[in-house]
Amino acid sequence: MKTFKFRSILFVTVTFIFSNPIYSQTQNPWVNEVFNNIINAIGNYSINTPNLEIVPDGRKMAYLSPKKQTIFIDQQVLDICRKYGKDSSNTLAFLLGHELTHHYMGHSWITKDDKSDYKGFSFMENIKYFNKDSTKRLEMETQADLKGGFYSFLGGYDALNPAIRLLDTLYVVYKVPKSASGYPNLSERKSICETQIKKLERLKSIFNASTYALMAGYYQGAEDGFNKILSEGFNSREIYNNLGLTYLLHALKEMDNKEILAYPFEYDAKSRLNDVSTRGGISSYINSGQIKMLIDNAIKKFQHAKRLDPDYKSAQLNICCAYSLLAELYAKDESENEKYIKKALDALDSYNMPEMKNTYILEGIISYQKGEKKLALKNFKKAVKIGSEVAQINFDKLNDTESENKTTTAVSNNQEILDQFKSGGIMSGFSYFPKSYTTTRLKNYKLYVKEFENSTGYLFANSRERFFIQTTRTQSTSTGINIGDDVEKLSSKYHNPSVVKGTIEDYHQYPNNSIVFMEKNHKISGWFLYKSND
Repeated sequence: MKTFKFRSILFVTVTFIFSNPIYSQTQNPWVNEVFNNIINAIGNYSINTPNLEIVPDGRKMAYLSPKKQTIFIDQQVLDICRKYGKDSSNTLAFLLGHELTHHYMGHSWITKDDKSDYKGFSFMENIKYFNKDSTKRLEMETQADLKGGFYSFLGGYDALNPAIRLLDTLYVVYKVPKSASGYPNLSERKSICETQIKKLERLKSIFNASTYALMAGYYQGAEDGFNKILSEGFNSREIYNNLGLTYLLHALKEMDNKEILAYPFEYDAKSRLNDVSTRGGISSYINSGQIKMLIDNAIKKFQHAKRLDPDYKSAQLNICCAYSLLAELYAKDESENEKYIKKALDALDSYNMPEMKNTYILEGIISYQKGEKKLALKNFKKAVKIGSEVAQINFDKLNDTESENKTTTAVSNNQEILDQFKSGGIMSGFSYFPKSYTTTRLKNYKLYVKEFENSTGYLFANSRERFFIQTTRTQSTSTGINIGDDVEKLSSKYHNPSVVKGTIEDYHQYPNNSIVFMEKNHKISGWFLYKSND
């Protein structure tokens, strides 16, 4: 069911974390992979990417040399990380994420490369020679733990949890003194890490809840969550892009116009096959002000993502889609319509993607908006020939041929219940989760997170709305879908999915069943259900 790089049946060209060019690295593929995945998760190419070198007989564990813009890591450290089995990459991510944070946060101001006993920004030795700046140095170390842990999480690693055990080993092997002036002893260093683990769990909860809300179509909650992460200083092109995508999908939902053609950022475009209308029926949008604001916000976030990475093709594609949607919004205003069509064409010229499907789709949409239906069909046909299902939807819609292929989606009557938790109370607004649970204040909602024995519950709530998500990585569904099953098994129980492709996992959405499955390496890795009090 997989096709082009992000969304397959799903019709999205935006992913959560993309791959990027190879950086200057070592000859160790394992180390390079962890290093690159974290850099991709940080996604800030407005700053030079550091080099990476392995020191055969080093004595400083891992350290950053700002002068050389290089992170060095001891071979002995790699050997130690290897001994942690399934956590080997996680422990390595802890060290590399820590030093990468120092690099991207500009912590090099306090270093002295010409000092004979200090050659870089060394892991755990940073405070030793700068006692007068120890408070600031400690602040930067804690920041490196937290941000390095979060970006490692985005890259697919659980960096901080095994770090406690790693520290025990490193302090012994590298003969770190039990106490020294301005130097954290083992207990203090572990305490720093433990504090950051608690903060990281909160950030992970917000990110997961926002991602699940986006996949479930609850865009208001996703907007609030991604904005919260950005407001706390975790800038990443992916988070800006995800937030922009959330605004754009929210705008499309508010437009609620079945005759709008399918865009390459959508993952539910197949629903358009169920309604056929003519372009002459377009009417003005009574909520055009809100829609315009959402699309403008989306463009700002995509532009911010491009500032972090000028070569970020997904953000450029989404900018083009956004301007085209503005042209659709002002279809009855000739001047505004022409202005945004021109902006969409200019953005498309900058897209310059070797993958031509999306270019043909957008050229087709813009041609149709200009009243050039034959040229639109020609472009959609080109995209169909190279495997685009979203182009097929648009081609069929313009030819009014999709009615022959309509299918009825079976809606499951199975009521999924995880960990015996029935959500009637919280959805009705007279209760919350059983204690204990955590709460985070977002701008428009409170996010409640409850850890059950085999699942996690997320509740977005304010005085008017409640949206509930419950996800599991262990339990089976009532329909017999088990964790670890081949993803092909889904087709025997559920029908007409949309598939969102990500780097870490893919998401198989079944809106008629209010359920989403996560897939990793063609296996079911988890699933979640969702409900709204609307």
